[in-house]
Amino acid sequence: MSDQKSKPSDKTLAQLQKSLLECALSGQPLPGSDRPFRFPDLAFVKNQPEVFLLDENLAESISVEDMPLPVRVMSRDELQAAAQAEGDRTYLSFQPPHRAGDAVRLGLEAKIATPNPSQRALGLSSVQVKFHKVGDDWQADDEPTMLAS
Repeated sequence: MSDQKSKPSDKTLAQLQKSLLECALSGQPLPGSDRPFRFPDLAFVKNQPEVFLLDENLAESISVEDMPLPVRVMSRDELQAAAQAEGDRTYLSFQPPHRAGDAVRLGLEAKIATPNPSQRALGLSSVQVKFHKVGDDWQADDEPTMLAS
C-alpha cells in the first residue's frame, strides 16, 4: 500500500475539522473521548453574534450550517473589513493540517483582528488534536494539547 493511499482524504479532513469545531463550540467530547472538550478562550469567541472562521486551511467541503453557534466563514480581507467597521473581531482559524499515515493532527486557534490593518492579529489560545483511524471511525488520541499565545 502506498503512503498516498493511507493518507486521509480531503473529505475525511473536512469531517475531522467539522468535528473539532463542533466540539470546541459546544463543549461536547471529542470522538473517542468521554470528557467534555473545553476550548480555551471560548468566551471571547462567543462574545459576538457570529463565530468568525477564517477560510485559510479549511477543507473545501466543510459544512458549518448545523454548528451549535452561528458560524460565518470569511476571508482575511472580509475579516479585516469587519474589524475596521466594528472594532476588534475575535475569530477562529485552523492551522495547516499535518497528515501522516492513518493519523491527522489538527490545530484550531482563537485570535483577535484589530481595526488597524498594519497590526498583526493578537493571539489568544489554541488547541492541537491528533486523530487516528480505529476501524471505520476516527478518534482523538489522548488529551488535546492546549496552548496560550
